[in-house]
Amino acid sequence: MNSTCHSWGKVDVTNEAVELRSVISDSNQLLVKIPLTAVRSVGGNKTELALQLKADAPGAQTGGITMQSIRFAVPKTCIGYEQTEEAGKELQAAVTNAMTACGLLEKASVTAAGGAAVANVSNVDIGKIVAVFDGLSLSQPSGTFQCLIGTKGYQFINSKTKAVFSLEHSNISNFFLITIPNTDSLYLVLCLERKLRVGSTDFSCVVLTIDATQSIAESHAWKMELTSHDDIVSVLGEDAANLVKPTMFGAISDIIPSVFKAASKKPMIGGSNAEYQSVTRALYDEDTQTTALRCAHKGSDGMLFVLQNNLVFLHRPPLRLRYKSITRVEVDDAASGSRYFSLHVTMESGEKFVFSSLDKKEQTNLLQYLATKCQNVVVKKNAAGNEDAEDDEDDEEEDYNESDEDESDEDGSFDDESDDEPKRKKHKKDKKDKKDKKDKKDKKDKKDKKDKKDKKDKKDKKDKKDKKEE
Repeated sequence: MNSTCHSWGKVDVTNEAVELRSVISDSNQLLVKIPLTAVRSVGGNKTELALQLKADAPGAQTGGITMQSIRFAVPKTCIGYEQTEEAGKELQAAVTNAMTACGLLEKASVTAAGGAAVANVSNVDIGKIVAVFDGLSLSQPSGTFQCLIGTKGYQFINSKTKAVFSLEHSNISNFFLITIPNTDSLYLVLCLERKLRVGSTDFSCVVLTIDATQSIAESHAWKMELTSHDDIVSVLGEDAANLVKPTMFGAISDIIPSVFKAASKKPMIGGSNAEYQSVTRALYDEDTQTTALRCAHKGSDGMLFVLQNNLVFLHRPPLRLRYKSITRVEVDDAASGSRYFSLHVTMESGEKFVFSSLDKKEQTNLLQYLATKCQNVVVKKNAAGNEDAEDDEDDEEEDYNESDEDESDEDGSFDDESDDEPKRKKHKKDKKDKKDKKDKKDKKDKKDKKDKKDKKDKKDKKDKKDKKEE
């Protein structure tokens, strides 16, 4: 990529590159040039062109830093476009058409098992399609999706809006298959090496919710696009042939994870941990063994799963924190009378994460375990620490609420259908009710104080009058 550190100009799409040129005078000076061969995928919205770049592209790495994406914001006054609100999409279409014409993007079609034609219109080549799932429920990004599974990646098509996002197998580090305590559901978590941008939001994990009670009868067996055992071996390999069959039936909680793993060849890690168990059973059955701790992050209720090599928070926003990348863990113990404590986690990258409202009964057990996994575990005793922690949480909540507003594209491509929405609304309502209650109490105290003063003044006035009459 070539750049002269300018930030304003006109975007041109040629058959070789995306170029940003100066509009100052008539110089037409080249400011930024991105070869089409360096572009991995194209995205954005009405007011933005977003290009995801290949990590191995020439010039992508400088001084050990890899450039992963570049975004062009489309201002209110856009050169060359009469309808500014459509400029972002027109630029996306121009880049996509140029890359397709150069053979850098492929389009494929496949007939699903049900007989309906399914088009692969992704900007990412997902390879030969080997399986199709309809009606998959995703928690993050939220919605119901059709999923095309290819030899190189996955493509998700929103059943409601028809919006599309894709991810490559190379961007997946591993899967987690986690049982949700006290429910009949599982989370299938796709952990990503690089953040995935969907609409206007970046995701570090893609989370599927699977109903463990649902199963497919043998008479209505689900079929892969590969029709024989030999086809599976030829396309996916021997290991995959041990996981999947051309025709499958039984629990969908077995079928879906098996197919995802067979296609990507990435490890599937369970949500259990023999080394750690929650000590509280208030929210779970007494016989339930779980690593999940109920807590809040960025103003959203969720669960923190303490696994053998990771902390995983589900599910809004979903997070995976590797123990080996954690440089410091702090527990704010200043509020000794409280039933809850906050966990502050600092990563090698400098990012900080705060998990609040953890049951204090879990503190000793959790700290002892994290001390065996992380470099630096600290319990804060300073009185100011609690106030700092609350400030951090308020800042995080404010930041995340802003990202919530941006989660949907301006054209409504990705709707927020999260099943945590009622919880977030309840959290906001409880917070408002608490504030209203405090305001009401302050108002009453103020009135009582005024009444007391008026009563005293009246008594003093009467005493003064009586004394005068004497």
